[in-house]
Amino acid sequence: MTDHQQENERIKKFGYLSIVPLENERLSGGYLVLDHFGRPCEFHFSVPFSADVAQKILFGRTFTEFVYCEQMGRPLLQKSRPVPGLILVQQPQLLELGASDFPVVYVEPDPSSSAPSLAQHHQIFQFSGQTFVIHRDADSLELQQRIQRFPDVSFILEPFERIHEAISQAQRAAA
Repeated sequence: MTDHQQENERIKKFGYLSIVPLENERLSGGYLVLDHFGRPCEFHFSVPFSADVAQKILFGRTFTEFVYCEQMGRPLLQKSRPVPGLILVQQPQLLELGASDFPVVYVEPDPSSSAPSLAQHHQIFQFSGQTFVIHRDADSLELQQRIQRFPDVSFILEPFERIHEAISQAQRAAA
């Protein structure tokens, strides 16, 4: 397969990354990669994470972003090769992954809620009635073009439900 063919296959895939709250103040991250038909290619999830009080104190206001990005998000994304053409995230804290090698876009489920506050530090993009937030340092034009290639924007949030259900099922099976 040529480099051009590999790149074309890569941009046809979409990743979904979410941090899922569990019982007892624990968290688990889930990462689902879909092909352009919406079929799963890969699924990875983290073991439940539970922070201690000292970590919360030491990290202060950066604690949530640290846990979401460095403890859970980045390790999950690094398991997938090649990186999909677009990675949609469910929590705005995960946008910081877009400062590196990951094409990360936050999908705002309710355009009237946090998107205006995110606009102070990131780029906002509207498409098909949906609001997308792109990291301030990312190639906004390239990511907007990838979003516009999305097969059906009306179902763009649905894979996050699959992640939550798969992690819930894994937790029930482990109990």
